[in-house]
Amino acid sequence: MPEAACEGHQEQADSEKSPCSRPGCYESFPPERRSPLKRFCCALCREALRRVRRREARWLSGGDAAGKHDPWERFHGPPDGFG
Repeated sequence: MPEAACEGHQEQADSEKSPCSRPGCYESFPPERRSPLKRFCCALCREALRRVRRREARWLSGGDAAGKHDPWERFHGPPDGFG
């Protein structure tokens, strides 16, 4: 009797199935005629990866250390000595 795939491992997928591109998702899905380049098994996986990429882009863009505008300034006013 063949062993079932355990967590973190995928069963041998048919050559006609594609794995989801989201890390940690092991769902496979057949390619569709309408969208043969489909990369995600569902909209939730696509949105999850999109959120991660946005967050990492914010981290990489720096912050006030790079001389950027302080997003919290509007809550506590301009720095001392400017008003």
